[in-house]
Amino acid sequence: MTFPTSGRSQPSVCEMSICPQAITAARTILTTDLSPTDNSTGTGTNKTDTIFLFALGTDSAIWYRQIVLLGAPGSPSATHAWKTTTWQSLGGSFVSAPSAAEMRVGRIEVFAIASDGTTRVRTWQNGIWSSTWKDLSGNAGLPPTSCSYLKDNMNVVIVGVDHAVYHKYANGNGGDYGPSIDGHWEEQYGWVGSNVDIGCINLSGGVQRFDMVGYGRGDNNGSNSAPSARDGIMFKRFNTTHNWDRVWSVVPGKFRGDPTVLALETGMHYFGLVDESVAYHMHWSPEEGTQLLVKLGGNKFLSAVTGVSPTQEGDKLHIFAVGTDARLKTKARVGTRWGEQWKDLGGFFNSAPKPIMLNDTSLAVFGIGPQGDMIHGVFTMGTKDGWEGGWFSDGGEFSTKWKRLGSE
Repeated sequence: MTFPTSGRSQPSVCEMSICPQAITAARTILTTDLSPTDNSTGTGTNKTDTIFLFALGTDSAIWYRQIVLLGAPGSPSATHAWKTTTWQSLGGSFVSAPSAAEMRVGRIEVFAIASDGTTRVRTWQNGIWSSTWKDLSGNAGLPPTSCSYLKDNMNVVIVGVDHAVYHKYANGNGGDYGPSIDGHWEEQYGWVGSNVDIGCINLSGGVQRFDMVGYGRGDNNGSNSAPSARDGIMFKRFNTTHNWDRVWSVVPGKFRGDPTVLALETGMHYFGLVDESVAYHMHWSPEEGTQLLVKLGGNKFLSAVTGVSPTQEGDKLHIFAVGTDARLKTKARVGTRWGEQWKDLGGFFNSAPKPIMLNDTSLAVFGIGPQGDMIHGVFTMGTKDGWEGGWFSDGGEFSTKWKRLGSE
């Protein structure tokens, strides 16, 4: 497809405000020879690797499409195709981008903030959507984020209009959220001026870990400063051996936009923009703890930095961001060494990119394009980290109005 010749001939909305993640994805195995209400882990034989994409439409509804990977689940040579030929509406009246995660094999939960500030959830289970959006209450000032580290576990986090962080969870196949479904959220305090991202992983020895990361002032309520300031990158963590950290840990710095988390079995990777919108990387592992922030060079970026890895070991990372020309840029890390240059992959973005691994050597990157439609490119990683592929329009009409607390 043809794009504007530059970000100047048709400005991207990312020039006005650093673009957050507007697209979410959840991956599961659809076992079509089980009944929709079966709560097993997918013991049937007819299995299809399925990816759901979700985004907020200009009509304030949540829309989705499904991708199926053709071949055995997990196959390194799987190809992909659309399962739904057009975008499907889940209805509702929402003001935020959605978040989604797999709760168990064949079950996905999708969350979004309704026009009244409450958090809503809807469930897809073995081919059938729940009839309505369930109200989880709350008074959210920023989009939700979600993750799961065990079968029948789900965590969802919001930032309230008071800039504090709140958490709800489900443990059990009924999908009931605690501390209560329609009332109290577990307050994790803090004072946050950005979206919070979270990651869930299973560590060795049966330990589960859940990380939250945002920009703000840790446990300072910020009452004496402007509400848009981002004084540091904040971390708070839960694991099943010591429960929650007592307070937020803060690394000082001047951060922009929103952080993102890539959760792998070997540790957590954190990405974002610092100082004059330069990309950075931080890493936590059980062996080394939290490593120092590393700037990744390049010019100014206009979106959140997002990442993927072909393996859970994280021996190779690929990160993506929108450049000042509205085109997609990428950089790779092999082992512990980052490539020297950012590579230009083209396209035209009105949102942060959403990369998804299709198999061991291929990935798709989705974004909101120049006309408010969804676009994607499919790239094959070459032997010298080269890329091959093109850009395609997937249609739809998607919102580029971001739910924010204060200004940049």
